[in-house]
Amino acid sequence: MKKPALIIKELSIYKMPGFPNGMKSISSLANNINVIVGPNASGKSSTARIIQDMIWKQNIERIHLDSKLSIDNIMWNININNGAYTSQRNGVDDTLSFIPAYDESKRYFLALHELIREDDKNLAAEILQESIGGYNLDEAYETLNYRATTPTLGLNEYKKFEAKRKQVDAIEARQIELQREEKKLADLHERYEEAKAASKYKELYELLVDFLKAEKEYDTLKIEASSYPNEMSLLIGNEDDELARLEKRIEKSTQEIKTICSEIESKN
Repeated sequence: MKKPALIIKELSIYKMPGFPNGMKSISSLANNINVIVGPNASGKSSTARIIQDMIWKQNIERIHLDSKLSIDNIMWNININNGAYTSQRNGVDDTLSFIPAYDESKRYFLALHELIREDDKNLAAEILQESIGGYNLDEAYETLNYRATTPTLGLNEYKKFEAKRKQVDAIEARQIELQREEKKLADLHERYEEAKAASKYKELYELLVDFLKAEKEYDTLKIEASSYPNEMSLLIGNEDDELARLEKRIEKSTQEIKTICSEIESKN
């Protein structure tokens, strides 16, 4: 998580070591980099050190100043009066608890004499290093064995990983597809069972109709046979054969009806 920047909006120094009458108030500062120029002994380095002491509350016994800071768009007021230190957040007493430890404060201070070199060709590199907290990136690159390009071995391992990941994705997609197919088959099986049950009912109804027709024909022939005179029995005919055939038909239909009813009951 990126920490909010501490921006100095105003700085009024009334007294500090070497400047008992203080200095001109500073305002209208930029939010990033401010270039301070002036002759020797004009207080440039002293002001930088005072800012450092103000933030970390060090060596403040001989300092008198007021400062306005902005941290994450919240205004802070700091007053130091000969060792007495007060800080307020939006007008309410509070402390700058999120400030780094004092041991790290040197990363945020660059004295003028540190920039003076017989050979000033590395001046820009020195300023860059201090602007990023005092870290030496070249030394860090070597210590961490950093390379600007991805090593071939790592690239091959990554390719293998990507291939395996794609295989897993394909298997998961196939699994989802199989689950859909399984559900579709289950639905089709259910519909088949319903159709088969409906077919059994249809077959049952057809047998019942046939049974009723045979029974009606049988009853009709029985009535007709019983109404004939006794002398008619001397005639040769096929009435008895027809009655026997109808009896077998009725018996067969009855058995088939019982079988289908049993199958339907077992399904339910």
